[in-house]
Amino acid sequence: MVPPAIPTVLSIHALYTGNRRGLVADVLAGIEQGLDVQTVCTAHVVASHDRVTDSTDVPADTVSSQLEHLFAATTPRAAKVGILGDRRTVDVVFDALDDLNGPIVLDFTASGPSGETVLTQRGIDALSERMSRADLVMLRRADAELVTGGEIRSLDDAQVAAQRATNRGAQRVLIKCGALPVRFYEAADDPEANSTGFHSDLYYDGDEFALFEAPMLDIGHLRGASGVHSMALLRVLVAGASMEEGLQIAKREVTDWLRKSLG
Repeated sequence: MVPPAIPTVLSIHALYTGNRRGLVADVLAGIEQGLDVQTVCTAHVVASHDRVTDSTDVPADTVSSQLEHLFAATTPRAAKVGILGDRRTVDVVFDALDDLNGPIVLDFTASGPSGETVLTQRGIDALSERMSRADLVMLRRADAELVTGGEIRSLDDAQVAAQRATNRGAQRVLIKCGALPVRFYEAADDPEANSTGFHSDLYYDGDEFALFEAPMLDIGHLRGASGVHSMALLRVLVAGASMEEGLQIAKREVTDWLRKSLG
């Protein structure tokens, strides 16, 4: 019996040279998920322990060469798009992804986890124009505020942000809210309803909302959760799962991974 082929997925992201973020996180997570992760490097970021020393974008022509090579040598089934850097790189990447027959997850990243700026304003505008090409746009809370122009302090605010993102062209949106100051404004006097002991992800498909939550964990300097979430999601999407089912599985797997990593 011939074993099933290992799905090839692309990770188009920055290389963090000082820790397990970006490309390194995606490759390690992809191996655990049984994926063949092929990488396209868009930037070099020297950062670790919440300190950033340097960030240098890879020239757009070099990014284009990497993509041309991989599409000639492999048959990608899906792609995750992370840090891109500038407008020209945005255009190069999404022009190349027109040849991809499979799900695309856009991890819309304007600011890095250590506070570094990784996307110019022109780049933000260019990436916003391309959001419709992705099957899912994921936004961390700080980036969602930047892209949609409103503060997110509750799930009510996150709903507004998700709707604004779809109004700008996104098909489906996941706002990674983290621990919010309050959950619902209309329940401000209800301590149980406004418990902030959860890590919340709000999903919107243009019609309906879905909430994925897990208990908050003190992860300290542990890195790589975003890669686990993205690769778990791509694995199940390639296997034919719906987006909502995939997000539920990915949320569960990243929570289990965090618990195991923290011992």
